Amino acid sequence: MGRKHRFRHPRCLLKERSTAPAKPENGDEIFCNGIFRFHISALLDWLKEHPQPVVEMPICLWESSGSKEDCYVEAADVTRPIVIAEIAPDYRDFLCEIPESSWDIRGYVCIDGYHRIEKARRMGLETLPAVILRMEQHVPFLYSGYEQYTDYWNGKLEERSQDAQRIPAEK
Repeated sequence: MGRKHRFRHPRCLLKERSTAPAKPENGDEIFCNGIFRFHISALLDWLKEHPQPVVEMPICLWESSGSKEDCYVEAADVTRPIVIAEIAPDYRDFLCEIPESSWDIRGYVCIDGYHRIEKARRMGLETLPAVILRMEQHVPFLYSGYEQYTDYWNGKLEERSQDAQRIPAEK
């Protein structure tokens, strides 16, 4: 009998983590994406120590996540970058015909900045400053759902690799 092919890719996540992420304390900011929970306060502290490039991000890519309390929207600082994270493997790494500016289609999610996005909309702004994080940068701050995330990430990685193999390259 044939042996089942095991998918391998340099960006596959291992089930075992080398270090445990910091758990949030009362008052810390978190972001929930389904069962995945990110420690945003710790991530923002890391960004202070490890500044990343800032780009202008179209806010039309990001849906409003429901009603926002006006006091938080008014207090939001639209000069502070929002944080966009690669939650699924970047489709553009596999299919280069996907527009570079299509962050939402590529596999990215806004994990910090929805009040700023809402304020920008109310102000009539079209873009906000943003920091873009690849999986390797944000996964250390995933404090709940890591095992399921490895299944999700690795499955999407395999799926997108197969998609790229099925679509002939343009000449």
